[in-house]
Amino acid sequence: MLNVDNCFATPYLQQPANFGADLITHSATKFIDGQGRVLGGIVAGKRELIAQVKKFCRSTGPALSPFNAWILSKSLETLAVRMDRHCDNAEKLATILIDHPQVSGVTYPFFKKSSFI
Repeated sequence: MLNVDNCFATPYLQQPANFGADLITHSATKFIDGQGRVLGGIVAGKRELIAQVKKFCRSTGPALSPFNAWILSKSLETLAVRMDRHCDNAEKLATILIDHPQVSGVTYPFFKKSSFI
């Protein structure tokens, strides 16, 4: 079984199920909300595994309130815009750092190769 923690990439940038992941977890608190207003998480995956997660959650208590679910659904409206901006800013920073004399190396996933001295 392959479980992928996709908290930082978000479903916007990476869909682990397309690469064979059986179970995927997302932190709704980080980028999906984007404002730090709610705590939450998302588990996605194969039906039989989700049934086990649901059973565990029902018997142990973690549940998202309706208000927090609404906040997250509203936050999804701007997820693409926010993630595109994060990626643009990260690329600009990596480009600046790669030429900085006090930086010995930069690894950025969208550069063709890493730059290490």
